[in-house]
Amino acid sequence: RVFPFKDGISVYFQVTTERKEIEKKLTHLASFPELNPHPIVEVSFDGCVHYFNPAARKLFPDLQEMGPRHQWLADLKSIGSLSKKEGKTSYVREIHTDGTWFEQFFSFIGEQDRIRIYGRDITQRKHAEQALEAEHSKAVQEKNRLEAVMQALPVGVSILDSQGGVIQFNSTFETIWGGQRPPTGSVSDYTAYKAWWIDTGKPVQPEEWASARAIQNGETVIGQLMEIERFDGSRAFVMNSGVPIRNADDDIVGSAVVIQ
Repeated sequence: RVFPFKDGISVYFQVTTERKEIEKKLTHLASFPELNPHPIVEVSFDGCVHYFNPAARKLFPDLQEMGPRHQWLADLKSIGSLSKKEGKTSYVREIHTDGTWFEQFFSFIGEQDRIRIYGRDITQRKHAEQALEAEHSKAVQEKNRLEAVMQALPVGVSILDSQGGVIQFNSTFETIWGGQRPPTGSVSDYTAYKAWWIDTGKPVQPEEWASARAIQNGETVIGQLMEIERFDGSRAFVMNSGVPIRNADDDIVGSAVVIQ
């Protein structure tokens, strides 16, 4: 899964800590297996199911019929081999059964010829993760569509953040400015963009650009006429416009700029 670095690390440690705590609780509850609401199964690699509690019987009603050729035995052998190789005494994995997700904790007993398996229902968590992934996929598709539209436009378009930093632009925008532009992280960086008002000949100040007025004042500015000096040294006459971008709470989160 793709998360922002800081949040991703935070989530990782939360999940790891949660699993540690659950393992402790499940191990404690193993002293009272018949009352344990989580499935508990004890099985050996010869395919013999030595024990399963009522919760496991409810989840896997055919447990007593499982023999040496059952597919899950091959899975357990693989887990056991991997754990021996890595020197593990426990192993965690997720399984999907009839629309329900379970997280399994495998504890190896004795010489690892027998395994005690604890389980817990994580269906709600998996559904939340799947919903998050679906929303992320939808956002990526919307972003791709926006980029395609921007590239198809015959005018220069750029999207700026709440500080005035350029976060997205099309090829026409870059062409108008004569190729490679300096990094722009805020309105104060607009000093690198040289422009003069056509009617007065005075230099355009950073806070006068349509994008700055849209972000700082919430203004919609249409048709600023100016002469710019491109970054390749040439000059051009342009018309510059900008509108604020607002979120659902009506807060200004950026601006959209059109230059032609």
